[in-house]
Amino acid sequence: MKTAVILTGQFRSGAYCFPSIKRHILDVLGKPDVFACIALDADSKGLSDYAPILSEVKEQEWLDEKNYIHHTAHDGFSLQSVLQQWKKLEDGFALMERHEKETGAAYDFVGRLRPDQQFFRDVEHPSTLDPTQCYVPKFHNWWGYNDRFAIMGRCRADAYFKGFYNLDHYVGNDGM
Repeated sequence: MKTAVILTGQFRSGAYCFPSIKRHILDVLGKPDVFACIALDADSKGLSDYAPILSEVKEQEWLDEKNYIHHTAHDGFSLQSVLQQWKKLEDGFALMERHEKETGAAYDFVGRLRPDQQFFRDVEHPSTLDPTQCYVPKFHNWWGYNDRFAIMGRCRADAYFKGFYNLDHYVGNDGM
């Protein structure tokens, strides 16, 4: 069973959190191929601990917010940070897809991981999961959702990782 993990977001405490991520995620998943798309910051030099196959480390770019805020029912969050998170998810997934295309790699499962968190329990091994579903750890979810870790069969990964690409279609084809 071949698994990829896509590391995205701000690295922040990624080096500090690495031992718990290695023990409870990476080792449990059988040392998966890691792809990383993270923001350049003072801590991002610690990315080498994760030994990514492909990585992209760059300044956070300002993304066009169009008129998305008027299509949400929420206040008190940074629309820019949500857009940047979705864009990093998509960019990290593109690195994995590029690797699949160039090498013929075929992943059975794909995980999403933020590096700025610690884990204290093992995640479920993919062999116990239905590859047609998307999972968050039982101990780490918020009614089935979170923005920190998820694992899914490869057949579900496009829908999970390509939210930024589909955003205009979701809110109305022009983003207005």
